[in-house]
Amino acid sequence: MDLAAIQLFAESVARHAGALLLRYQRDGFNVTHKGQVDLVTSADHASERLIIGAISANYPSHAIISEEDAGGKPLAFGPQPTWVIDPLDGTTMFVHGFPVFGVSLALYAEGEPQIGVVYDPSRDELYSARRGGGAALNGRPMAVSQTATLIESLATSGFPYSVLESGGNIETYLRVSMLTRGVRIAGAAALDLAWVACGRVDAYWEPAIKPWDGAAGALLVREAGGRVTDYADRAWQLAETQVVATNGRLHALLLAELGD
Repeated sequence: MDLAAIQLFAESVARHAGALLLRYQRDGFNVTHKGQVDLVTSADHASERLIIGAISANYPSHAIISEEDAGGKPLAFGPQPTWVIDPLDGTTMFVHGFPVFGVSLALYAEGEPQIGVVYDPSRDELYSARRGGGAALNGRPMAVSQTATLIESLATSGFPYSVLESGGNIETYLRVSMLTRGVRIAGAAALDLAWVACGRVDAYWEPAIKPWDGAAGALLVREAGGRVTDYADRAWQLAETQVVATNGRLHALLLAELGD
């Protein structure tokens, strides 16, 4: 595969999908419920159609796993390269007009991420990484922060849609908040990971991440010099729901507060 060409393709598709989301936010969209507070919109579906259509037209032999299409089905990788996409990460924020949402595309081959792209249309920020090729923000190389202590750090975290499924994260959030300069809950895991990668925040954790939310962001963090694991310090994989991403220097310190 020509990964450099595929990366440029993914960047272009992410930008087009992001522009589409902004048009829907301006012109209006329909909202339905997947759960009591788990939303999906006509913008989610339109973005998904755009992305899948572009991939199918340009790489017809590639498989595609998408949030809205996958639903509750288990991840299944065949021998062909596979795209893992989230056409709108941060749907709740999108619905409320809160400008923290994005588009996430990742290409996996032989079980490993090869390309990761996250686009934040509200700020026109494109985060992109190629395995072994480093990571960039709007074309400029990016790297994780050098923060070495929790008390000097700014962290992010997230919660599942049901507080009853929070995995004890409310208590963890309170504890880590007291040990750092603060913990922000923005609500879009793909952007949380991108912010770790560019050094905007120093660490991120979540007990119940979805695979399409972390597929691209995990590669961004690793290619920017950071670490992404589960709570037991094993390299994070798509099937793992617990995720910890840091600049590396803070990893052991944060893991000690999370337990396993």
